[in-house]
Amino acid sequence: MPIYDYFLITLVAGLIATVGITIYMKVIARNSKSNVDMVRAVGGLYSRSYERAQSVGLSVHFMAGLIFSGVYTFALLYMIKPDAMLAAIIGGAVLAFIHGFIFSFVMVIIAKKHPLEKFRETSLKSVAVHFGGHLVYGVILGAVVGAFVV
Repeated sequence: MPIYDYFLITLVAGLIATVGITIYMKVIARNSKSNVDMVRAVGGLYSRSYERAQSVGLSVHFMAGLIFSGVYTFALLYMIKPDAMLAAIIGGAVLAFIHGFIFSFVMVIIAKKHPLEKFRETSLKSVAVHFGGHLVYGVILGAVVGAFVV
């Protein structure tokens, strides 16, 4: 596969999957009494301001989504090599399971030293939402990559 095809697939899959995880997390954050607004929490890490956390968080979230899309797409295309749409979706979900598992632990560790007091407490619900978001991202990314190559 030519390198520009790889970058095109990475860009398209990353944007669509990042929109998916962002919507998933925002809907849950808006409809929950728990503190599960991951986009704002990430933004607060960098901005150290609750007011600016949303815009900074979206920027960081989309940059990270595109970077991880490169990793997922590489793994799907050159390691897993799906030959059917379902294989691409399952491959994306497995990668997301690993990614979400690791980053759920990282989130708990980082939260304890978060610069904004509102985000210093984590709960099983916030870990589950975070983990579920990664699964949403992986399934969507796998489906988009599968649509390009299967």
